[in-house]
Amino acid sequence: MKPGDYVVVPSGGQFYVAEVVGDPYYDESHPVAAHRRLVRWLNDKKPIPRELASAALQSRMKARGTLLDTSDLVKHIEKVLEDAKRGETPNLAQELRARMVEAVRQELTQGRMNPDRFETLVERMAQAVGAVEAKWVPRRSDQGADVIARFQLMGGLLVTVGIQAKFYQPGKPMGKDAVDQLAQALRAGVADMGLVITTGDVSEEAYRAAEEYLNRENLRIGILGGRELAELIVDKGLWSAFDF
Repeated sequence: MKPGDYVVVPSGGQFYVAEVVGDPYYDESHPVAAHRRLVRWLNDKKPIPRELASAALQSRMKARGTLLDTSDLVKHIEKVLEDAKRGETPNLAQELRARMVEAVRQELTQGRMNPDRFETLVERMAQAVGAVEAKWVPRRSDQGADVIARFQLMGGLLVTVGIQAKFYQPGKPMGKDAVDQLAQALRAGVADMGLVITTGDVSEEAYRAAEEYLNRENLRIGILGGRELAELIVDKGLWSAFDF
């Protein structure tokens, strides 16, 4: 045990969490528990209901009269501290959704996906969310959009959306190049509006570029980052888009 480690102290149907902040010392005035460490109590030293903890952490806290290593549950401890701070109560639906979103995001960035497959996925997703027509644009004919999708609005109005599909690995935020390419496509009349979809994170530069194109030229370009993409797939159940 060293400074920075967590200490979990069960107490009935609740538990406390502390952080070790000092080296061990011996206090002869407490012969029963003379070996001590200075700690800082977290969550304002308020007890946390056991039901907020994960199943693994709850199971570990069932031990009595002994000390157990919880170094493999650090993320579980930090999450329950955050939940307690926000005053959240367990919600199985939310937890399952969060796990599914993270699993989809991991598959998009570290699974079998690649740039070509991602363009196909985006085309199929457009069809799955209601496009009356969606087609992949060959690179030799690419005018700034990888996929062209047409959606029918109320009253029969057709809106054409040019989509840039950008496959990025984790840790490499998408710059503004894709936004610039879509702006070029909109100027050329390829589409009525644009959408950039990426598996990765999005830089502030890209968001600023989209806002500037809207303010200066009334070019509407939306951006869907990796987490938002995973949430869309889970929330809309777009699993059929992966069937290729």
